[in-house]
Amino acid sequence: MSTIPGLPTLAWRTSDFRLLSNIRSILAVEPTIPVRRPPAGQERLELVSATDGRTHRVTEWAYGSALAARTGHCAAVCGHVVVLCALVTPPGPPCRRCTLLP
Repeated sequence: MSTIPGLPTLAWRTSDFRLLSNIRSILAVEPTIPVRRPPAGQERLELVSATDGRTHRVTEWAYGSALAARTGHCAAVCGHVVVLCALVTPPGPPCRRCTLLP
């Protein structure tokens, strides 16, 4: 066995191999914890539209699909096409039609 100067030599023990096999078996097991997700489209987000400056209610699903498509446009509950502003934009006056719809 040749050694490299300056590097420590590694000595493997039988317990080290058992530890590695235990780690491999843990990593191979799929998690059995159920993931709780809210129903899609049930949550409403209040977003400001750049076109009219009003705060509209947008479903979570519509917002997510706008982000995935990278368009920056999504439909509000009232039917208005919301051009997304930065999320740090202060809220504007609420849309009357969005507040009336469930």
